[in-house]
Amino acid sequence: MNIPFNKPYLTGNETIYIEEAVKSGKISGNGLFTQKCQTYFEEQYGFKKALLTTSCTDALEMCAILANIQPNDEVIIPSYTFVSTALAFVRQGAKIVFADSCSDNPNIDTNKIVVMGGSSGGHLALMTGLLGNDRRFDTNCYFDGDIKVAAIIDKYGVSNLLLLSYWKSAKNWLGTNYNNKNFIESVSPVFHVSATSPPIFIVHGDEDPTVPYSQSEELYKKLKDYNITA
Repeated sequence: MNIPFNKPYLTGNETIYIEEAVKSGKISGNGLFTQKCQTYFEEQYGFKKALLTTSCTDALEMCAILANIQPNDEVIIPSYTFVSTALAFVRQGAKIVFADSCSDNPNIDTNKIVVMGGSSGGHLALMTGLLGNDRRFDTNCYFDGDIKVAAIIDKYGVSNLLLLSYWKSAKNWLGTNYNNKNFIESVSPVFHVSATSPPIFIVHGDEDPTVPYSQSEELYKKLKDYNITA
């Protein structure tokens, strides 16, 4: 059986457009069709400016530079991919971590992702893992598949902002909603714990001068109420 490496999508007008590009006298870049593509993306998605690269490798290398990837920064990529996927970040000195690919496609298996964070990052990790398919805060990165992380590592993260809404930093973050009980509950991880929540590893010392130890105690109790591994 002959299995092609890839199968390009053809609409039927490709040779016509190639001939048109050649006859234009400009085929080295930023020609008629490049400009058409860029204009399409700008108008379709509201981008201020769209620029096509000569390859996906070039695009990834630009991403690594623009993301300011530094030596030993950790970059997670699928285990089944092109060499250039890793090379674009290796050239910046990044540490590459391979994640398992899905059985039916080469993308990262989202069901095997573990999220981790400390303090405010712990709160973010908890919200990321506990919200799952609740997309109320997904305003920029839409994903129509099933979302469920394998586990959460919470290092002294805030779990119930209702008890901390008097904090100056919490008020600044909550803004005009700092007195809105429903909103505060919506951004408090403890209120998103359910029977389908992923296991959570909690790290917290009882002499924490910033985040009260009771925040982790309350979260742990809630997890146990639902028989979640913690």
